[in-house]
Amino acid sequence: MVIRANRIASSKIKGNKIKNRIPSISFDQIFDQKNVKNRLNEIIEEVKNGKTYGIILFGPPGTGKTSLSKAIANKLKWNFFELKTSDVLSKWYGESEVLITTFLDEVENNQPAVLLIDEIDSFTMSRDNDLHEVTHRLINILLNRIQDFHDKKDKILIIGTTNIPQGIDEAFLRPGRFDEVLYVPLPDEEGRKEIWKGYLNGKNIDYDLLAKKSARYSPADIKLIVDEVEAYCKEKNKECTDEDYLKALDEYKPSVQISTLIKFENIAKKYSRRKVRSTPFGVPEVTWDSLGDLENVKQIIRDSIELPLKNKEFADKLGIKPVKGILLYGPPGTGKTSVAKALANGLSASFIILSGEEIASAGLKAPEVISEKFNIARDNAPSIIFIDEIDAIAKNRMLNEWRSALTELLSQMDGIRESENIIIVGATNRPWDLDPAILRPGRFDKLIYVPPPDLNGRISILKVLTKGLDIEDEIIYEIARNTENFTPADLKLLTDEVKRNLLKEASQTKILRTRVEYNDFYNVLKNMKPSVDSSLLKMYENFHP
Repeated sequence: MVIRANRIASSKIKGNKIKNRIPSISFDQIFDQKNVKNRLNEIIEEVKNGKTYGIILFGPPGTGKTSLSKAIANKLKWNFFELKTSDVLSKWYGESEVLITTFLDEVENNQPAVLLIDEIDSFTMSRDNDLHEVTHRLINILLNRIQDFHDKKDKILIIGTTNIPQGIDEAFLRPGRFDEVLYVPLPDEEGRKEIWKGYLNGKNIDYDLLAKKSARYSPADIKLIVDEVEAYCKEKNKECTDEDYLKALDEYKPSVQISTLIKFENIAKKYSRRKVRSTPFGVPEVTWDSLGDLENVKQIIRDSIELPLKNKEFADKLGIKPVKGILLYGPPGTGKTSVAKALANGLSASFIILSGEEIASAGLKAPEVISEKFNIARDNAPSIIFIDEIDAIAKNRMLNEWRSALTELLSQMDGIRESENIIIVGATNRPWDLDPAILRPGRFDKLIYVPPPDLNGRISILKVLTKGLDIEDEIIYEIARNTENFTPADLKLLTDEVKRNLLKEASQTKILRTRVEYNDFYNVLKNMKPSVDSSLLKMYENFHP
């Protein structure tokens, strides 16, 4: 049986068309991933100087992980080998072990070499799982050989690619086996622009527009659209235009779902060896200046956190430390989330989101989710942990089905008390439901009421919302005066409705009117009322824990 396995192994290895060939793809042909390529170029220089390295590239499908691996081999001018589970898994007893051993022998005998282990998670799923005995033995062989390559300082650069790094056995992730864990994200707008330019070979196309319209598309998605459009244009014997590509974008959707992308960003913060400062997907850049109102709230936060952090020398002499926890409470739509984002932006801090909905969906694993988020915050400090809808998990324990989650949250909050680099911001619409234990000093030191905007606040918000419309300041003042207790969300609804009426009018007259009068708002206002009534506002104003 072993003789048969050896014969099969030998034939399979000889049939490997990639063996002893340097890939033709270069970094110049990968149009995005500027930051990843910069780091890989640094690693390449270290490898040239004799350092042994193992790299894991992880990220959503279609972001170019395999192409990056080939480009590394191209730049090093080293042999390139690719290992997939399908190459070595066999139903015959003992054959899988012989196949992988023979393959790794070939790599070792043909160094210097780059070894790509594609979908490395399929080889290295955590040994805590109920693995098939063969897979378990393959993991041990891989671990031992990778360690052996490293110890002998072989000229073998091992690269593993995966879409699910959380499934990899922790033994692989330690330095000496895989020293670098790099996140390969979806391209940003500038990256997408370069991808479109690269695939369209500099055609006279509006690349800025295509980049803007293709948010969340991977390089593979864009390549698919380019190929489809060019095939269509060739069939019609016509030049491809902006409209052709835009039409195709309307017909296709990105291959990576938003929920999947958010998971990847959280995974990146956990597994990347370097601190991740990326803004979570869908979270806009918010600064203090972009908040038109809430001057009192902003001042309290600046004095409590930013002042001692930015004047640390004086603060230390006075024994003043930044506030560790802030609870923002008030009606829905008043801007509590925006305040937390602006704080993170002002401190150049990572923004870690932990929502009540996320905890609820985790069920019995809720304490693990909380613990992991705090660990991510520690690894990526300075950081802001924003707990949205905190009342969902931190309500009074007498009425709380999430007692274990609350206990874990309290324990984690106590655990970061001495760390100046992690700040917790909670937000709630129902502060009176919270467990008293979470409201005591040392956990949430500052409880800040975020009310609906006052007159001046409403004027500032309306000026932002009516940008692009021709409207006099006196009209904005009158609208603000007649919208008492309106939240920013209410004011946006009001303004959007006015704009919809302008659109309806334009559809009939074929002329878009951008100058608006008070009556345009009044006609909408007479059918609107604030989303928060006076009795509820009284409850917020009278809340004293």
